[in-house]
Amino acid sequence: MTKTLEPSRSLIGNDGWESSDTDLLAIHHYDTQLQQLVHRYGPEVKLSDLFERKRPGGRILTLDNFPHQGQSIILTEFGGIAYAPATQPEAHKAWGYQRCWNISELEMKYAGLLETVNNIELFSGFRYT
Repeated sequence: MTKTLEPSRSLIGNDGWESSDTDLLAIHHYDTQLQQLVHRYGPEVKLSDLFERKRPGGRILTLDNFPHQGQSIILTEFGGIAYAPATQPEAHKAWGYQRCWNISELEMKYAGLLETVNNIELFSGFRYT
């Protein structure tokens, strides 16, 4: 319906996994290990391998009968670093895929993550979450 109302806009049909008819192919990946991101999406990875492998959480990128047709691939969710200074009450309960106890640790992890993702040529774009 959205495409019918505004055909000039790019559309993500299902963000993150199990895509069908879509203009942009979105991936969610919250791995905290930078080398795992490079291993899964880096230059040595064949594009066909990306669609054959099971994704994090056991999800596939595209549904059967909806193969990748050259759409841009975007990492639409990654990161999830919690900043929880030890001085905050209940800081140990802060939600995140990884936790930083001080601002310098957060800056280091965030910068490393952005540098890694920005250097993966497979991605046409990304959105930190």
